[in-house]
Amino acid sequence: MKLKILPVLLIAVFPLIIAVPTTYANNSEIAIGFNLPFSGWLEQAGHHAKNAAELVRKDLEVSGGLKVGDKTYRVNFLYGDNKSDPSAASKLVLDQVSRNNVIGIVGPLSSRHAIPVGQIANAFSTPMIASWSASPKTTENRPFVFRSNSIFTKQGPVITTFVADEFGATKAAVLYDIVSPAPVE
Repeated sequence: MKLKILPVLLIAVFPLIIAVPTTYANNSEIAIGFNLPFSGWLEQAGHHAKNAAELVRKDLEVSGGLKVGDKTYRVNFLYGDNKSDPSAASKLVLDQVSRNNVIGIVGPLSSRHAIPVGQIANAFSTPMIASWSASPKTTENRPFVFRSNSIFTKQGPVITTFVADEFGATKAAVLYDIVSPAPVE
């Protein structure tokens, strides 16, 4: 399990650390903010994301830190609860960037939260990566915002072509929980 999670998380964290800002040149520690849902309707996913991140943090700790160029940094992961709420997620990113001086943000997970957080992170020139945001609006005109998921405008045509070719399907249905928040375009 660890071997499967580690490469994915390193890919997620990599854009945040490839260019450590010069403001950290004299520091021995860099901070990365995690904007995750530890409460609310997505809390289980947030706890799983934190568990995966902790595997990476422990590996970094064992290896003595993160080497960037000729310098090795201790990496501090700052976890924050966005409460599965876009407003709380936006407030959290402001706090992490302005108070905690993070060099990047991992999360939020979903498009509903990543779109407003991405706008704020981009405005502060702080790299952010959303792991399963599928909306093109998350990264649109935001050079500091990344997704590790494909966008839904690509997912739909690919899956429909696959099920039509493989299973001869000609009809589809969308099932959803009526109490879940509406999807974000």
